[in-house]
This record gives sequence, C-alpha cells and structure tokens, in this order.
Amino acid sequence: MKKNSGNFTNYRENDLMNSFEPQEVGDLVPGVQLGHYVLMEKIADGGIGSVYKAFEPALERFVAIKVLLPEYAKNEKYLQNFEAEALHVASIQHPHIVPIYYIGRINQISFFSMAFIEGQTLDDWISANKKLNLAEAKWFLYQAVSALDYAAQHQLVHLDIKPSNFLVDQKPMILLTDFGLAQNISHSNDIDDNEVFGTPYYVAPEQIYRQKTDLRTDIYSLGATLFHLVVGQPPYDGDTIEEIIQGHIQKPFPYGLALASNLHIGLVHLIRKMMERNPEHRFQTYQEIAEVIGTLERYRYESAQESDFKPIPRPPEELPSGKRDFAYGLLKSSYSEWSKAPAQVNSQFSRAQILGSLTNRIQPLPLENAANTFLEIAKGEQGNLDDLMEASEKFKGFQFKLDQLSIFLKSDLESSPESRRECLETIGSQKSQSLALLGFALDHELPASAYFHWTPLWQHQIAVAFIVEDIYDLLGFKKTGIEFATGLFHDLGKIILADLYPLAFFNLMNRSIVDQLSLSRLELDLFGIHHGEILTYWLREKRFPTPLIDAIEQHESAGFNAKKSPLPHVLYCANHLARQLRLGYSGNGLFTAPLWEESVLTKSLWSNRKNQALEFENFSTFLLSRYLDFPPLFKS
Repeated sequence: MKKNSGNFTNYRENDLMNSFEPQEVGDLVPGVQLGHYVLMEKIADGGIGSVYKAFEPALERFVAIKVLLPEYAKNEKYLQNFEAEALHVASIQHPHIVPIYYIGRINQISFFSMAFIEGQTLDDWISANKKLNLAEAKWFLYQAVSALDYAAQHQLVHLDIKPSNFLVDQKPMILLTDFGLAQNISHSNDIDDNEVFGTPYYVAPEQIYRQKTDLRTDIYSLGATLFHLVVGQPPYDGDTIEEIIQGHIQKPFPYGLALASNLHIGLVHLIRKMMERNPEHRFQTYQEIAEVIGTLERYRYESAQESDFKPIPRPPEELPSGKRDFAYGLLKSSYSEWSKAPAQVNSQFSRAQILGSLTNRIQPLPLENAANTFLEIAKGEQGNLDDLMEASEKFKGFQFKLDQLSIFLKSDLESSPESRRECLETIGSQKSQSLALLGFALDHELPASAYFHWTPLWQHQIAVAFIVEDIYDLLGFKKTGIEFATGLFHDLGKIILADLYPLAFFNLMNRSIVDQLSLSRLELDLFGIHHGEILTYWLREKRFPTPLIDAIEQHESAGFNAKKSPLPHVLYCANHLARQLRLGYSGNGLFTAPLWEESVLTKSLWSNRKNQALEFENFSTFLLSRYLDFPPLFKS
C-alpha cells in the first residue's frame, strides 16, 4: 500500500508469470493470479491476515488485497460475519475511508480488495520518530472523526483503531482502512471468544472485558492512538500483553508522560476524556469531539474518575519523567459538589484582610490547639527510648509509622528490624520523638477539618522532613536540630488558608489542578499572600526558631547563600524532589520546574557540599531510588 506503483503495462494478463489457481495461503507469491487480480508483493502483515499489492488488468489499476489467515478463513461463523461486514463497508463511500472493491473466496483463500494508497501509515511516522504538533493533531483528528462519524451513522464500528490503520496519501490526506474487525452495531454483543479484540496498545476496557462495544469504543482507541502520535509513546506499555492490558483497566491516565512532552493542556484534556474507562464518561458522539477541536486551546476537562478528589496511587511509569504533579486527595467526599463547580474564584481579598482574619478571629484557629506541641517538635530534642516504647504501645498511629519507616530505612539490609526498640533506633531518637509528638497532635489536639482530608498533606511533609535530613547527612552540613521540624511544617500555611476561607482555597487548588497553574501564584492573585508567608506570620507569633521561619518563607524558591544557613536551599530541593516523586499530595497541580536531578538549584546545593568526596551521580541516584519507595504512613 505504500510502494511506488510502477508502470501499468508491465502487468497485462498475457504477461502473467504463474497462471495456476492457488489452493491455499501458502501458494500466494508474486505473479500468482488470485481471481481477476495479479499479486505483486506482500506489503504488510496484520493480526487477522496479510496485505498484498496487486494489479487488476481489466481496470488497469493497482489494488491492495487483504487475505485472511487460515484459522479465520476456516471458521465459518467468523467468515460469514466478516464477509457480511465487508459488504457493509463496501456499500459506504467517504473521502477518508479506503473503499472496498471486491470480496471473494477461492478454494481455501478468503480475501477482499480495496483501493491501493500511495503513501505511508501513521505507524511509519511513529517509527520515524515523528510527533504531531498541535496543528497536525487537529488536522489528523478532524479527518479521523469525519470518517468514524460517517461509519457510525451507517451502523459500523471499527474496533481496531490504531496508527497502522490510518494511511496518509500524497496530498496529504488521512484515510481509514481495515474494518476487518468491525461488527454491525446491532450485533455487537455477539462476540465469540475466538475473535481478537483489537491491538493491546489501543484497546478499550470494554473490549478486554468482552462487554458491549459501540462507537465510544472507537473513541477510546482513537484517543490512545492520538496519544501515541503526539507523545511518541503509547499511553500504557509493558513487556507483555498482560502488562499493557492492565494499564488500560487499572493504571491512572499518564498525565506526567503527556505533560513531559510539552503538549498543549487542551489537547491533554481532550485525550483524557476520550480515554475514560467508563464509556458513559467519554464523548458520546463524534460531533462532541469536533466541537472541542474548534476550541481546543480553551478546552478543560476534569476527569470523572478524579472529580471526587480521592487519593490516587503514584504511577511508576510516569516517574521520574513526569514534570507536572496532579495532586488529588484533599477534599472530603461530603463536599464533592465543590469539585464539580467551575475552577474559578470571583471574590478577591487583600493581604491586610487575610492577616486580620488570622489575628481577629472570634473562634481560635484550629492550628492553635497544637501550637505548643509543634514548638516542642521544633526544639529538636532527643527522645527517651523507654518513653517512646511506651508511646508506641499506646498510640497505634505512631506504632504504624515506626513499623513502616524502620522497614523503609533498612531496605538495603537483608533483615527487617526485629523489635520495637530496634525500630526506634533505626529511625533515630530525635525523629521518633518528633513523630510521636506529631501523632499526639493529630490524634488529640487538631480537630478534624469539616472540609478536607489533611493526611495526604502530612504524608508529603513527613517525606520532605526525611529528605531534608538525608541531604544534610549526605552533603556534610552541620545540623542545628530544627531541620526535621522545618520539613515537617513547611506546608502548614495551606491548612491555615483553608481554615480561614475553605471554599475559596479549594477553588484555588481546583484551578491549579485543572488549569495547570501555580498554587502560590493563584494565592497571591486572590489573597495577596501565599501559604508560606501566612505561615511565617503565624510562626513568628508563636516564637518558633528564626532559621526555621526563614527557610519556610523561602521554600517555594531558594538559592544557596554561603554566608547563611543552607536550610532554605535544602528545604526547597527536598520539597522539589518530594513533589516530583509524588510523595503525598500538597494540592499544587503544577510542577513546572526541571527534574530534580537536572535542576540548577540541586547541582548548586551539591557544589557547596562539605563532603567533597561525594559524587553528584551518587548523591542524586541514592535519593531518587531511595524515596521512590517511601511508604504510606497513614492507614486508608
């Protein structure tokens, strides 16, 4: 279907090389006459058969002939359905569908002929490392949607949409081919177990489960095809078919892979809706897709799977390549109607108004209840092992964290900690003391928020605290005892803002996630202050250590200052790494920074190390590999 056609006069009937009638597929070689066609060469192999370039002398034209594999040609039920569908496809004519000319059986060979297209398949483009830009993606999608919409109007679904089934002719124009797997919509439930269900990279979940298929099945596969064409990788990959299929039915949509390719956010959201697992949540018609293409730059879609803002697992295939972090998990389900509202805030506050709300509240800020306990943590004192042993027996949450963290920290050893005391020693008495006090504050002092689940945020802050400690140890910086507490409290400003203005703050998080904007930037636009600054104000009132306050104030942006404490820079880099690895959820939907290991700030921190023997590769590899497996510290 893709080679140069040559000269018609070379293939007249009287020039045939092999005039015998072929009996089976094995007899099909160049020069053989199959019905009124002369085979020239095999040009492709597919899941259900092979494609040959052939010449039709009577009409002096080249054609492509699809020959079914023997196992399908011998299955009479399949063959009858297949031929009925081929006749159906042959009855339609559309500029973006390759027409079928003839359907035939000769001895044990079943075949049909169709137009021969000079050009390439989109699979050839992928093999040549060509990625469609936004304009090319719209060009492709308009034509593909036009063809599939026309087919659906004639009660046809394709069921094997993939790049190799789209041809690009010399104009160039997109043409859809191979409705060989298509089924009449009225019979789409009658699927035999011997039939194939499409190509694993692009197959819809309902095909995998052998459920009812319809035009929305093609929409899913078209979305997966478009993803491959614009990203250069299929949405789900694996070493086996089973692994690939598991992606379609279990893994989250690969946002990180899409955004790391610098796709326009409107295109990402379009593909996301096309690839919803539940057909009811996809586009329901091709007209809907066509309307979105026209306004693609402004299109935003909040996935039905994520609209309730429940935590999602960290998808390994997106790490560490994902450059933006979709952070879900903070909104309580009883307020799920908030997540369905437009991601915008119409009111605006002043910095003075926000600070006034913080100091002149009728009801104390909930965080006030834990202020003294947090101050104890900030002292960075070593805990008494006997007291900590007793605390671990009393507080199940603390006990769970000890078990999880001690196994994590000893993962490079062959044996896990054998006793509770060994767990405490593995973690260290200071960090254990801090975690015990934190557990007490969360369980007994901080009232539960009516609106938000904060455990994903605490998971993030604890991870940052451990990374801060590791960076200090690796780079040889001198500790003062406040490092762990600095990581542990760096995002408390989000809780403060959410307590002051819950709906407004949720709308900021929602807009950050949906529109891919910086949460700190949105906070400044709405409140005139960001979460780091308001937390700084609160910490000063409570007389927290000044170096801790300074570091938290700068945790969204910090550079190394050799004359001052490295803590602000370390905290920034630890926060960067935790967000890249999706360690907990902070509510910030945008991660625009370079990858942690490529960041100038990370390399600047390393270049100012006290441990001069440490190589950068060892430094970065250790932290990346270690924290990829950071454990969950809160029971779901």
